[in-house]
Amino acid sequence: MLIAGPQIMSGYFGNPEETRKALWIDEQGQTWLRTGDIVRADEDGVFQVLDRKKDMIIRAGLKVYPARVEKILMTDARVSDAAVIGRPDPVHNEQVDAFIVPASAEIDSLLLTESLRALCREHLAPYEVPVQFRYIDQIPRSALGKALKKELRALPDEDSPSEPQKPQKQRKAA
Repeated sequence: MLIAGPQIMSGYFGNPEETRKALWIDEQGQTWLRTGDIVRADEDGVFQVLDRKKDMIIRAGLKVYPARVEKILMTDARVSDAAVIGRPDPVHNEQVDAFIVPASAEIDSLLLTESLRALCREHLAPYEVPVQFRYIDQIPRSALGKALKKELRALPDEDSPSEPQKPQKQRKAA
């Protein structure tokens, strides 16, 4: 999405490179801000924000919008919170990983994983279904409630035996 008007910034202080990435000047001299949002306009001209461009996952050349996957995961009453990220994959560019906060500590994570995978298969394209489900106590969020996906990406991959594991913070399921 591009926006223009008196309300947009004039640039990043002391960072001309990021300013060049964020702002674009058209042929008429109007300055436009690249918001980083991926949007769709309906027939009435109403915009729907699909996701953030930087959060979009490329799986085997196909686009996966994490917000779409998260919305499906959150329909299960046993899921208190969810966040979806892309992780590097040597064959498919990226794999889809889901971080799940169970609604209760008594939930069997293996059974929940099977159920969530089936739910995703029912409502999503095969390439959008998470490859890995990771269970954590809390999704890290900003003061505005936005999931801090950078922090989730920084967590060690549970399949890597060389990485130390954090007991009780993460429980692996499939």
